[in-house]
Amino acid sequence: MPLSALGFTFNMRLLLAVFVLLAAPAIAQQRLAVPSYLSCDRNQLTSWMGVVNYLQHRGSTLSLRISTDFKTEESLHLNLPNEASLVQQMRLNNAPFTAKDWSLLYDTNGTLRQQLRAVIWLCSDQNIKPVINWQPPSES
Repeated sequence: MPLSALGFTFNMRLLLAVFVLLAAPAIAQQRLAVPSYLSCDRNQLTSWMGVVNYLQHRGSTLSLRISTDFKTEESLHLNLPNEASLVQQMRLNNAPFTAKDWSLLYDTNGTLRQQLRAVIWLCSDQNIKPVINWQPPSES
């Protein structure tokens, strides 16, 4: 029996508009704004956001694993010509990363800080290297 026979008027366009309006904030929360420091076209860009659970850095090489907020496990390995090139691919809370900032990623014992977060920006253009935006937990 159609809904109109039950005394309901049903407008699919109105229902769809209401759904879109209600869903828009949830969709917007899942999408990050693209920072101005990225050179990749936004249509070729993806990101991993989450907690870093493994980090190894030696000279111009970096390997990490991240547990994303979307319940996936991702890994990244960068091997650049020199450490300065590696540092250029990093940010600290969206500000330029410097060699002295490495200490902010580790605790006083030299182990990876608990709840160290990062956003890793990846471009499908293989000529553009990934960018890591470190987000260390606030000091209590």
